[in-house]
Amino acid sequence: MERVWDVRVIGAGVAGLTAARVVAAAGLSAACIDRMGPGGVLMNVTEIHDLTGSSHGRMGADLIASLLDGAMAAGADMLIGEVTALARDTHWWVRVDGADHQARAIVIATGL
Repeated sequence: MERVWDVRVIGAGVAGLTAARVVAAAGLSAACIDRMGPGGVLMNVTEIHDLTGSSHGRMGADLIASLLDGAMAAGADMLIGEVTALARDTHWWVRVDGADHQARAIVIATGL
């Protein structure tokens, strides 16, 4: 029988990686799905200023690396692929590159 995830997070930018980390840290199974990999628009940002908890600028790619490390350390997984369909019956069904995945809940954090 196919694994049923507790939460599938669609999007792996700041919001998606943070959601996956929080879910995994709570002891639930979580996986981020993103068609281009972790980072989103922040991968193209050179320096972020006025970031909470940081007194100096931080590179966008460095922030994403830190968020990804935190999510993975908490137990979240990362899947690179494009979500093409969502459906709901007893569970959510997420179609990613032609393969169906099941989850009890979905977080949509697609950013831009």
